[in-house]
Amino acid sequence: MPRKEGDKQVSPKVIEAVKAVRIMNPDYGAKQILKAIDKNRKAYFVNGDRLPSEGGVYKILRENKNEIDTRRAKNTFIPNKQLDTPWSVGSCLQSNIPPAMVPLLIEIQQVFQGRELTIRQCRWIAFLYQSVTASEVLKNKWEPDQLKENISIMAEMFAKREKMGEIMGKTINTSDLDIFFSNDVDSLKLWLKTFAPEQYKKDAKAANEFQPLSREVLMSILGMNELTQESVNVFNEWLQNQFLSQIEPQKASAIDKILLKQHPEIRPVIESWYKWIEANEKEGN
Repeated sequence: MPRKEGDKQVSPKVIEAVKAVRIMNPDYGAKQILKAIDKNRKAYFVNGDRLPSEGGVYKILRENKNEIDTRRAKNTFIPNKQLDTPWSVGSCLQSNIPPAMVPLLIEIQQVFQGRELTIRQCRWIAFLYQSVTASEVLKNKWEPDQLKENISIMAEMFAKREKMGEIMGKTINTSDLDIFFSNDVDSLKLWLKTFAPEQYKKDAKAANEFQPLSREVLMSILGMNELTQESVNVFNEWLQNQFLSQIEPQKASAIDKILLKQHPEIRPVIESWYKWIEANEKEGN
């Protein structure tokens, strides 16, 4: 992150952003606070504002320590604290979640999330699902299961953005997330770029630097002595696609389906590869 010279021009918006991040994440140091703000500038309403140095952040924290501690202790920064408690069917009544959404919420919690949903997330799932299915264009963009998965991912992002708005005392800003309604967006890719940017960059670099395995190397590690060069080429195409799946999940999934349909003979090689990976992971442990 670029360092800023001096902190004389730090805007009130940036000061509020620093306080908000610290309130949400009391263990964050200056560097982590700056990263959190920089990767979510729209959410913290500091698009064109200069960020302070790390020393400037500590100065802001010192000068506002009493306010930060008080707001955190009283939870006044989250007027809807109950929204971040675990969801249950009974909570739908008080949260204005339509009863028709209950089967969908149960399915998403059990199948797509695999963990507890909060009331806030469920409100967004209901809102987004009803919005999408109300459009003749949007509701046919995805297969039913893909739609549910996308809604699950996007709801988590909208919920996080809503909470940021509450902490900032601002109207929620979702302009960068609204692309979901207008383009064939890969929701998982959007989530990764928004909430795990550093890992996304590493995965993108690994995908770009992929080197195919030679026939000799592949036969050696898999113990398969009758691999043709054509099979090796197809396997490398599949392997490269696994790297792509870390940064372009939707695109990679489509490629996978086509590749395995056109080359079913490669499945035994893939199975051997997974067995080799598993065996090496066990040895590493």
